[in-house]
Amino acid sequence: MEPLDRRTLPVGLPSVFKNRERLLRASRGRPSPRHSPPAYPNSLAYPTTPASLHPLCLWAIGAKEKRTSVQQPGPGASAEVQATAEETMTEVEDTEAKIVAALETVFAADGEQWLSRPFFTGRVKEVLGALGHELGFEVACHKSDYPRGGREWLYDMTWYVLDKTKGGMLMRQPMVLESEWEIKNRDDDFQKLVQARADVRVWLFTAANAQEIDNYIARCRDQAQSFAGRQPGDRYVFTGFDFQKKVFAPVQTFRV
Repeated sequence: MEPLDRRTLPVGLPSVFKNRERLLRASRGRPSPRHSPPAYPNSLAYPTTPASLHPLCLWAIGAKEKRTSVQQPGPGASAEVQATAEETMTEVEDTEAKIVAALETVFAADGEQWLSRPFFTGRVKEVLGALGHELGFEVACHKSDYPRGGREWLYDMTWYVLDKTKGGMLMRQPMVLESEWEIKNRDDDFQKLVQARADVRVWLFTAANAQEIDNYIARCRDQAQSFAGRQPGDRYVFTGFDFQKKVFAPVQTFRV
């Protein structure tokens, strides 16, 4: 298949593949009759044979790099498409479950120590940094909070995957974390997560009481769903520390 310069693509072409019938044609290796098959984004050509997924299908379902924004294919999709989507979602769901379990465990064990800002800032990064390394990912975080991590990059903590065969190209971000102790600064930090391209976005914050936590999480959901760059399946993990009860609220997960 010859690469097609992205500049020549019709405006709105990506939305074409939200149509299930066109997606199914792509999965069988047959392009839509209305459009010539463009290359995978960035004009990279991938082989297209009956035994392999058509690149348009990989593009449409977001599965090339095992991203979280995978929409489950319809019941008529090929077995290969179904298997790829199931493998992708199983991996991401497993990662999310381990993050939630790690947070719930440490929140229950450390009690009122969370009232200390330095403890709040450092303990979460210590736990999630160790989990990221355990799962085989690179971890970027300020060394004062997690000495085993590389330097902080963009977010309070980032799990990332590099392709060393391509000179260290960034291939994936399994998790990004933002945490904020100051109530007045919460929105600024959460909006960093909204625009992040990662499998799981983790958000920890503080609030005066349980009702404020519920209200603020509702606001965060609204922000995530209102963002024009959102993708179906974007995943978030939320929890807030309740200053009144001196405990963390139960960890919540959310998908756009």
